[in-house]
Amino acid sequence: MKSAFMFLLLGPASIVTTWLIYVTAKQGPWDIAAPVAMILFIFVFFVAAIAALFDQFLARALPAS
Repeated sequence: MKSAFMFLLLGPASIVTTWLIYVTAKQGPWDIAAPVAMILFIFVFFVAAIAALFDQFLARALPAS
């Protein structure tokens, strides 16, 4: 359960936060920043979902102990 939370929420949220900090630092246009942040979140969410599935597979195939 903890890994699903880490992969599916904190991963995409950290990317979006980084993007918004970058736009704020550059004083960029906010009318473009919000849609790009949404697209980044959705894209990274799908990538994180695939990574979580792969992580679960490896955890079962190659147990640590």
